[in-house]
Amino acid sequence: MAGEGTTSPPPGRGRFARSEHETEFGRIVAFSDGVIAIAITLLTLNLEVPNVSSDDSAALARGVVDLAPHFFAYALSFAVVGRLWLVHHRFFATLEGFDGRLMVANLVYLSLIVLVPFTSDMLGTYGEIDVAVMTYAAVLGLASLVNVLMIGYALR
Repeated sequence: MAGEGTTSPPPGRGRFARSEHETEFGRIVAFSDGVIAIAITLLTLNLEVPNVSSDDSAALARGVVDLAPHFFAYALSFAVVGRLWLVHHRFFATLEGFDGRLMVANLVYLSLIVLVPFTSDMLGTYGEIDVAVMTYAAVLGLASLVNVLMIGYALR
């Protein structure tokens, strides 16, 4: 008989109501938050303590000043990734349901976010070279585009 013994579609297929699948939805959000938190944390790996003798404060000061481009790239990337997380967080808070396509789009989005530490290091090291700036901008632009596409998809 129709309706008897039916089960939910396998993961990745069909649309799932958030209220009926809150655990799965919570796992998607928790995974996303964790990936973004790791990406933001990895930004600090680009900031290396200058290697100077322990009694040479002038050399240490110069070493810290020389890191200015890396500090700029760190601050910029932290702010941008933080803003992207806020938008992502607010978007997922409003969702009433999800499906496999939205989950795949979210993974693509997260794959771009985890590239930010790499491109941020390029920006800090080679900020005067166009390719470094364009690579950084491309990754952030693509992440923003995927986010807009996810929102548009969810609104349909």
